[in-house]
Amino acid sequence: MDRQTLRDWVHRFNAAGPAGLIDRKAPGAKRGLTAEQEAELAALIEAGPDRERNGVVRWRCVDLQKLILDRWDVAYHESTAGKLVRRLGFRHISARPRHLGQDPAEIEAFKKTLLLACKRPPKGSHRAHRPGTPIEVWFQDEMRLGQKNKITRRWARRGTRPRALADLRTKSAYLFGAICPERGTGAAIVMPHADGAAMQHHLDEIGRMIAPGAHGLIVLDQAAWHTTDKLRLPANLSLLALPPKSPELNPAENVWEFLRQNKLSNLIFEGYEAIVAAACDRWQERYLACGLAGLKRDATRRGRKPPLTASVIERVVEMTVHDKPPACEAGERAWERARAGEGDRHQPHQRATHLEGARLEATLGESLQTVERQAVR
Repeated sequence: MDRQTLRDWVHRFNAAGPAGLIDRKAPGAKRGLTAEQEAELAALIEAGPDRERNGVVRWRCVDLQKLILDRWDVAYHESTAGKLVRRLGFRHISARPRHLGQDPAEIEAFKKTLLLACKRPPKGSHRAHRPGTPIEVWFQDEMRLGQKNKITRRWARRGTRPRALADLRTKSAYLFGAICPERGTGAAIVMPHADGAAMQHHLDEIGRMIAPGAHGLIVLDQAAWHTTDKLRLPANLSLLALPPKSPELNPAENVWEFLRQNKLSNLIFEGYEAIVAAACDRWQERYLACGLAGLKRDATRRGRKPPLTASVIERVVEMTVHDKPPACEAGERAWERARAGEGDRHQPHQRATHLEGARLEATLGESLQTVERQAVR
């Protein structure tokens, strides 16, 4: 130990006592902006730039770098400005279009109406039913799918632009879908046209999916085939129209966005039958396999597994502690390699430890799979 380190320890002990001798994380460089200035910057980013004053229509890191320098006389590098923006909770994402004629007052009124309708549907929008009947809220919408398909983003080498096939033919079909988030269920049909007859078939399908003894409240937009008087509502359904020009209030839009981005884009359809088959396969593949969550979450993105319970751990240990070599093919190969010592540079006692480790790892994997299969049953 050198003399300077000893002095530093003495100073830290005199300042904070024994706790001062514990190593702490270095504070790092001092922040250029205060908490009040960062809050003001966050408000400016959320409000967006003024074209007349800032000269741009969207914020870039270089624009924010200049804004911080002009406003608070703090010099940031462009990349540091980007890190600051991310630390404030912002991400660079595309905006959802909003109709120019949208009325915020109607949207707020609809939210209140929906809360009341969850307890009892509004008068004139439903058939008579007993008080206290359970209310199921369903969200309905339809998506056009055709040969004029969408081309999505993809990975490519920097400096290049990938090419993808684009079809200019015009055959199409409509996927009518409805979801009930509370029950985690849905109902969908594929029709050649979006009209009153197709909507009637979809309402009949939804009515068959309502739980026995419950009443379904269908939230949908004000398309012509949704509001026509020719519709014959099943006795267990009611309709609640969204405010005009407000598609963002319908969660079913998220289902269409996921299917378009991940399952139905970048494809060439030979004809109408291929379009119908793709729509049915993609809906059934996701919905029947994973339920409603499958329509809004990619199954390839596995979430973090929950920790094993004590009972499961005990069962795994009981199934693992035995003298027989593992039954799985990979485990037997590891067992043979370890026993023969092929390609192993370890000493003999270390080789035995490697043998038991390979055996235990393979057996644990097999035991966990058995426990998971029994839990599923």
